[in-house]
Formats: sequence, structure tokens, C-alpha cells
Amino acid sequence: MRVFHIATVADWEAALVSGRYTTSTIGRTLAEEGFIHASRGDQWQGVRDRFYADVAEPLVLLVLDTDLLTSPVVEEPVEGAAPGSETFPHVYGAITPDAVVRTIALTDPPLPADPPPPADPPPPADPPPPADPPPPADPPPPADPPPPADPPPPADPPPPADPPPLVEPASASEPSRDPAPAPPPQAVPEPSFSRIYFQELFRNLLVASLVLALVVAATLTGRALDEDWGPITGAVLGLVVGVLVARRVAARREP
Repeated sequence: MRVFHIATVADWEAALVSGRYTTSTIGRTLAEEGFIHASRGDQWQGVRDRFYADVAEPLVLLVLDTDLLTSPVVEEPVEGAAPGSETFPHVYGAITPDAVVRTIALTDPPLPADPPPPADPPPPADPPPPADPPPPADPPPPADPPPPADPPPPADPPPPADPPPLVEPASASEPSRDPAPAPPPQAVPEPSFSRIYFQELFRNLLVASLVLALVVAATLTGRALDEDWGPITGAVLGLVVGVLVARRVAARREP
């Protein structure tokens, strides 16, 4: 950090010879004051106007580097000032010439104040946390299979036909009668529902077995020809042929 001290040219030249600068302020020594008055860059011009305006001796502004000083520097208010007043840097010890990094004759234009230190950039904002992915939707429950339909009750067998009435022989005393009409032919009983049901079931099983056998045979044949697409192609061809055979069989059974 840089601090500033206004000295007379005579006191500064004496310090260059002795190696120690011990003037506290105008008319006061380090031994009398206990410290050497100094100012910040925005204060030394006001100090010069208040305390050195009537000094006729040539003045010089000493620019001190606090890191090169061998004595501590303390920021303190002026003695007797109200609490909270402006503070000034006080050097508690002698100033060696090597701690003076620059001297400016006060007949020159005033030294510009040190620019304020750059403000620290604001810390980068934390990125927002990634949004949680939505939970996977639950799969729909499997639909219950429909209950098997109850088979229709078997049809009742037709009632047996009534036997033809007995024809009494004609007696001699009775006059001849017309011959009795011939009895109607007996109806052939229809097969029961159970028999028809199982016959149809057996035929369907035979057709399904035939289709399955064709699909298996075509799949094995396709696999022997091609390991990759042969089984699939053979299965499709076997299924097509089986469906055509099943339709042909069904067409032949229709009246």
C-alpha cells in the first residue's frame, strides 16, 4: 500500500545523509509526537492546505511503500477528534530512505489520488439443479381372459313314434270295410348335440395338427437352407400353406 508524507526539502536531504527520517510533522519530531504523520492518496492535499499553506521552505511529497517500512503503520483518528471521525495512517518509527519509492516537489502539479481498487467480480451463480426425470408410468394390468363359454345343453332326443293301431280282422257277418291306410314312415332320429360337438372338435384338432406340422416342417427346411432368415421364412410359408389346406378342407365339408 502507498501512503504519503509532506516533508521539507532540508529534512529530507538530512535523512538521506543519516539514513533515518524522524520528523513527525511541521515543527514536531518523532520523539516529541511518538509517530510520524502520513496521509492516504485522497488526504495529503487537504493536509497540505491546512497545515503547510504558510510554510515558505521548499516542500517535497514522500511516497512510502508500507511493505518496505521497518516500522508498523496504524490507521488512527486525529487526537481529540469525535468517535467515528476520519482516520489517518501513522508510522510508529523512523522512515528509512529505501522505503521512499518516489519524491515529488510540491511546486509540481498535485499528484492524482490512487484509483480505488477494482471491485471483486460477483461469484458465478450456481447452475440450477437438473430436474428429476418423471417416474416411469406403471404398465396397465393385464386384462383378465374372458371366461369360457358354457356349451349349450344337449338337445332332447325326439319322442319315439307311436306304434300303428292294430287292425281288427273283418268278421263274416260284418260288411267289408275299406282297407286301413298304410302307417306313415318312421322318422330317422337325428344325432345328439354331444356327438356333433365332439366330431367337430376332433376335425378342428386334426386340421390344427396338420397346419402345425406344415409350419414345423417348413421351419426346419428353411433353417437347413439359411441359419438367419431361413427359419422365419419357412415358418411363414408353412403357415400360409397350412391355412390354405385348412380352408380347402373346410370348403369340402360344407354341403
